[in-house]
Amino acid sequence: MAGDRHNVTDLPDFPVNYVDNPAKSAKIDAFPGQAEGRVSECVLHKRRVFNMMFSTTLAALAVSGLMANANLVQPTWVTDYSKALTISAEQSKPIAVFITAGGSSSLLKDEGMGSESVKLLRDSFVAMHVDTSTAAGADLAKTFELKEGLVISDRTGHLQALRHGGTVSSTELQGYLAKFSTTTKVATTVYQGMGAPAAAAIPAYSVPYYGARSNCPNCR
Repeated sequence: MAGDRHNVTDLPDFPVNYVDNPAKSAKIDAFPGQAEGRVSECVLHKRRVFNMMFSTTLAALAVSGLMANANLVQPTWVTDYSKALTISAEQSKPIAVFITAGGSSSLLKDEGMGSESVKLLRDSFVAMHVDTSTAAGADLAKTFELKEGLVISDRTGHLQALRHGGTVSSTELQGYLAKFSTTTKVATTVYQGMGAPAAAAIPAYSVPYYGARSNCPNCR
């Protein structure tokens, strides 16, 4: 071999058990510019074993990830709007309102809520679910002017920081929760999803009035 240079596309020959028999070997499509060839049954078997082990490892990792998420302490979901406003005022936390028919998870359009979203929702928000499949839920959803979507308030519970119409992806949800968990002042309402207006800046939208009015001057 002339010099120390060698072709990086070359692979070393398999030392033994090469079955040079077209009937017992399989055709391998080559990369562009490379010659096609045949691989022995022995080599194919090794590859099958490797692929099986790799697939099993991936499956185990996926299951462990799901189990880890299931073992997380989940948010405490509130269904009473007046109670959500009270908790928000007492703890100075924004309210994340999931408006959807059925369970809150049905608002998510893909694989479900990730562990980071679970932690953010549990620790930094008042998690509220409005079930539009019930009469009370459908009535409350009308006051938000959303049939399905996500609404996040400011820390006072008085202004809407975000309105997302329709289902949300897990990535979108995590981004919203991360952003508005640290937002201290809301000047405009962010519109996303279905029905979002084209205007770039819209005055902050008040949360809807719902339920019996309190005599407390600092409450809604």
